[in-house]
Amino acid sequence: MTRVPTPACADPVKVGQEGVGFLVNQAARSFQRHISNELRQFNITLPGYVVLRHLLRETDAAPCGVAVSDMACRLLLEPREVVDAAARLNRDGWLKMQGSGDSALLRPTAKAHKIEPVFAASSRWMLQQALNGFSRAEIEEFTSLLLRVLRNMDSPPRQGRGPAESVVTRHLRATPQRGI
Repeated sequence: MTRVPTPACADPVKVGQEGVGFLVNQAARSFQRHISNELRQFNITLPGYVVLRHLLRETDAAPCGVAVSDMACRLLLEPREVVDAAARLNRDGWLKMQGSGDSALLRPTAKAHKIEPVFAASSRWMLQQALNGFSRAEIEEFTSLLLRVLRNMDSPPRQGRGPAESVVTRHLRATPQRGI
């Protein structure tokens, strides 16, 4: 896997002063930047990678294919995003699409199975790089904390607080806007 340099603007001192949401977002963007660099050689987009990687993992459990609606739910994507990515992957020969819309069944092709080892090696490299210096206990704790964040984000809002959109809306109403 080719190493993608960290942007010079990512000053570790300044970044360390940011909130946890910013840091989680930056970590996710770093993973995306690295994998996107690998995907260029295959002309696969990041959404396409997410769909194809999931299909390759689910092939044994769902030999008839995975429904778009099931995949969207599992990957926290809108069904339209899955359909759009799948249409491009289908066009380029990476998967077969049976049916249309949310109920379409998706199956990876032999072409996709051939590059699965490349995807797996890239994923292993990224995780090894990201978790370099972490102990087994730290990795388990980190994983547990991330799962907890995901559960929290998918649960109903805390009492007295509405969803994030209403917090943003209230802030925008209370703050004079000077143009965008």
